[in-house]
Amino acid sequence: MKKSTLLLVSIGSGILTGGLLALAFPSGAWLRSWLAYGAVCVPACAALALAWRGSGAGRGLAWMLLLAFGLRVATGALLQAALPLHGNGSKPELNGYLFYDAYARDQAAWTLAQSDQPLSAAFGGQYADDDQYGGLLALSALAYRLLSPDAVRPLLTVLLGAFVYALGLPFLVAAIRLRWGAFASSVAGWIYVLYPQSVLLGAAQMREPFLMGALALATWAVVRLPERKWTAAGVLAASLAGAALVSWRIALAGGGVLLVWLALDQLKRVEPRVQRWSWVALLLAAGALIAFASREWLSASGAWDIKLLQEGSGMVDKRLGELPEALRLPFILAYGVAQPVLPAAVADVTIPLRQVISILWAVGWYALAPLLLFALFAVWRARPTAERLVLVWLALAALLWTLLSALRGGGDQWDNPRYRTIFLPWMGLLAGWAWQWARERGNPWLGRVYALAAVFIGGFMLWYLGRYAGWFGGLPFWNVVVGVVLISAAIVAAGWWRDRSLTRRREKL
Repeated sequence: MKKSTLLLVSIGSGILTGGLLALAFPSGAWLRSWLAYGAVCVPACAALALAWRGSGAGRGLAWMLLLAFGLRVATGALLQAALPLHGNGSKPELNGYLFYDAYARDQAAWTLAQSDQPLSAAFGGQYADDDQYGGLLALSALAYRLLSPDAVRPLLTVLLGAFVYALGLPFLVAAIRLRWGAFASSVAGWIYVLYPQSVLLGAAQMREPFLMGALALATWAVVRLPERKWTAAGVLAASLAGAALVSWRIALAGGGVLLVWLALDQLKRVEPRVQRWSWVALLLAAGALIAFASREWLSASGAWDIKLLQEGSGMVDKRLGELPEALRLPFILAYGVAQPVLPAAVADVTIPLRQVISILWAVGWYALAPLLLFALFAVWRARPTAERLVLVWLALAALLWTLLSALRGGGDQWDNPRYRTIFLPWMGLLAGWAWQWARERGNPWLGRVYALAAVFIGGFMLWYLGRYAGWFGGLPFWNVVVGVVLISAAIVAAGWWRDRSLTRRREKL
């Protein structure tokens, strides 16, 4: 397709999308709504179309981009219409917001937009409680001040977030395809597009879609830096600067991961013995940096979140009381990593809309987590050595971030998974590489890891049904834990024994 034709189609799509949103949500004057939504949709659609063309213009990528942007906008529109009627009755949901943070920040942005204050006021003062970083509040206030001074239109921020998130997709897919192969890039791309948590965060006025889009762009920059130095360096600097405005802590953590990645790439040029010792030094330095940067954050909020978890969940409080002091933190971490717990989401009957959301979040995590667990072990066998170093680092960074999220958010089924999802571009990369690696070698352990996940889900489904529906008279919690551990150990042992037997047979032949 010619560039001019592509731009005309994308501009027409943007105008149509803006018109549909204005019809569905007539805040203020209809024409003003159309102009406001169109002013975001038209350049967004044009930029996405050009990014698609520059990344190869494949049919699969076109579907990914269409869904990455359209699914989040459509979900945001549906939530804005459904939450006031089918939500939990809280003030944010009565106004169409899924998260309290999004509601408070958007209301503050409207207040700032209507005032005579400069947008820089978003970065402190009276707005500090609504957005501790200020960048997203300032962006939303700018959109209101320029495009929507007559009425609050929450979907403007949703459109901006969906655009930034979708913009990262073609760059992420292109980078993974170039370095690790087509199958890995396709898997990573579809995870990035369809992961339920990312869809719902992208449909809300939250920071996460902006941060994930920035990390996806930064990933492309790191991969392409050797060949396109100035362009890649500019994209890297711009993406991290944009992320810092939205959350400087996430930009620092993401920048640290990328810095180590760049350093590991440089080790290709030195001998293997130096590689090993240099890698150890880099890992220690990165660990020290992350520990230093996150110590204040975790000490200030981690204990508080765990306290809230104990007060909000009688089950967790009871189980912690049954454990020795030394095992309480590991229990919190394990419970946090398991959140949102799929059996609980299914068995705990609540408001239908909320339950559907919880189930979708849990299904997404329980489909992705086994791939990540498999990748954590498979990356140590990656070839060549330089690729192994990078993949091991990304796997360790994803694991560390998951554990930090579990500690920072305790066992909370909303905040904890939300923090974890920020590293989705790298989790998708790891999942795509791991699936490709297992597929090429016919490795049976990926299927076995999913069998372990099925045992976990099945065992705790029985326990939660006993707890909420009275099935089986209520199974003892620790008995279920022991049963799940024993069956899982049997699967691992049987798999190891089978592989060992096959190896011996091959050796005899």
